[in-house]
This record gives sequence, C-alpha cells and structure tokens, in this order.
Amino acid sequence: MPLEIWINGTGFGETILLKWEEGDAICGGIVDCYCSPNKETGGFDILEWLDEIGIEQLRFAVATHPHLDHLQNFHHVLKRRGKEMDAFYYWGVLDWAMWVDYFERLLDNRANQKKPGLVEKAEHARELLAEAGQLSRGSMKLCSVGGYTRIFPLAGKNSSIEVYSFSPWEKGRFKFLSHVGASIDRSGGVTEGVTDANAVSVGLLVKFGRSEIVLGGDVETPNWHAFRASGRCPKLNPCLVKVSHHGSKTGRIKEMWSGGFFRSEERRVGKECRSRW
Repeated sequence: MPLEIWINGTGFGETILLKWEEGDAICGGIVDCYCSPNKETGGFDILEWLDEIGIEQLRFAVATHPHLDHLQNFHHVLKRRGKEMDAFYYWGVLDWAMWVDYFERLLDNRANQKKPGLVEKAEHARELLAEAGQLSRGSMKLCSVGGYTRIFPLAGKNSSIEVYSFSPWEKGRFKFLSHVGASIDRSGGVTEGVTDANAVSVGLLVKFGRSEIVLGGDVETPNWHAFRASGRCPKLNPCLVKVSHHGSKTGRIKEMWSGGFFRSEERRVGKECRSRW
C-alpha cells in the first residue's frame, strides 16, 4: 500500500492526513486540524473523515502553531482517538500547562472578551493542550518540536514512515517568546495574546521508502533560512511539497526552487506516494 496524503483546505483552514499500512493495520497521522460540527450528524467532519478513509489507528498528531485555522476543534480528535496515539507534537516554547494557564488568563481579560476571533482561538488552543496534557498522563507522549529532529516513530517503536521536524529554530522561538512576555501585564493578566505565531510554526519532512514529502505548515522566511544555514539540512528531493503559509510570499525563499535547496530533478507522485486534495 502506498503512503496517501490527504490535504483539505489549503486556504483558510488546513487539515492534512497521512495514511499508510503497518502489518495488518491501516495507520494514520494528522497534521493540523480545522473542522466544524456536522449539523446533519451531530458529529465532527474530521472524525467522520478518519472513519471514511479507513484509518484504524491514529499514530500521531501535530499542531504546527496556535492559529485558529490550524487547530479549530482539534481537541475533539484527541478526545475521540487520542488513546490510540503514540505521540502528540506541538510548537513548544512554553510547557503545555503554562500555555493552558496563558490562554485562560487571556480569556479572563474583559477587554479580550469583546474580540470574538481572539476568544475563539484561545478557547480552542486551551482545550487542545489541556486534552493533550491529560492524555500524556497515560501512554501518549506529549512533545514540543524544534530544529531538525526525527520525531516519529518514537524510540523503541516501529513504523514504515519517518517524520522529521525542520522548524522552528532558536531565533523564531525567541522572537515568539518575547511577544508572549510583552502580552503579559504587571498584574499577570494577558492583554491581547501573542502575535506572529508563524515564527514558531512546525515544518515537517516525511520519508516513506525513497519518497520525501515536505509539509510546510506556516513556516516563514527566517526559519527556512535558519534550516538551510544550520548545517543539518539534508539534500531534499521531495515528490510533494505543501507550500508554507498558504502560498504567501513570506512562506518561501528564492533558493527553494532555483538555488539548490530542493534538488532540481523533476519527480512526480508515484507508486510509493499518492496525494489527494
């Protein structure tokens, strides 16, 4: 069975599913989640989608960064299928419990309560990390992500796919952390929430046999440059690239396509890898 990549909503709102075979089981991974309640069934589209495409065991989940279009109702995936998962990965910078406290303080601020978009983002981020924290008390690992590191499978586990992070890097994390600090007033309240969350967006490299897939999240120019300059950047020859930041100019560097960042030979999605969007 080839690796299948299902991409839904590459504009505002993004959900990416990976599907592959491990022995007799059909396994999956989810990168980001943006879904709404299904008014006809009373459930959630993403959970029905997982069932429809036949994912029997959801092995991992990744929340690339705290923007609503990448985490709306993600916590419902963890509530329903989190006990199947080996690991949940997120953007880091702060411990998950500190993030839950941060978003609760943001929601407690009366001035913020007049900003529905901000409130909605904080509620979904808080619920996601709170649920992940609860699951981490069982067998699921809760891991922050940074730099170029193999994140899946976990040590001692087997899988026919490998997943590496390639972002965020130190400068982006420090920039984001400074924004977190600036948003906290002297009384400990959170004034308006963090900005520029793309500075800590996770980017992923998926390897399956000889095939490589790049999932860019909302990685922006500074982290692409940091990856390239890190000395740890492999020669990439992807058969599929999900461009960063919904195709924005800030989500790429010119060397990506013409300066040797990706190998220049043309490859197409083939027998090992099948994509759907």
